[in-house]
Amino acid sequence: RRYAFSARDRIDETEIRIRSVRGKRYHYLRNYTPGAGFASLNRYKEKCFLVKPLMRELLADGQLAGPPRELMEPAPREQLFDCSADPHEIHNLADSPAPEHRAALVAMRAALDTWIAETGDRGEFPEPRDVVAPFEKEMHDWFGTPVWYEQVR
Repeated sequence: RRYAFSARDRIDETEIRIRSVRGKRYHYLRNYTPGAGFASLNRYKEKCFLVKPLMRELLADGQLAGPPRELMEPAPREQLFDCSADPHEIHNLADSPAPEHRAALVAMRAALDTWIAETGDRGEFPEPRDVVAPFEKEMHDWFGTPVWYEQVR
């Protein structure tokens, strides 16, 4: 097998639609949810995954830098990682002008587009609001809604 494909849509009330393709050397991700990322609201994680509130606090205090700070920013539309040189996928090469990165990006985009067409994947389309709303209510009822989220809505 030349490539492995993956998909991520909604977990609980948190909708982050990503499709990815992984080859021997490169990993390409396409984010269909602009503005979303690690810092997106997930009420369960806000209560039970204590690193998220801690990272929010450190960010607000100006104490996050480098990759941890970047993790708190919205994910870009595309990401390309050289897994041989960067196994932890820290350095996004999607905008790199290097010819080998441009070639990898074109090849990975094409592979993902082919997989999407062959499987009928609908990841580019958001779920209807009436599907997501009950999950939001249930998570709010169980875990509450953080003050920071109420302030940015």
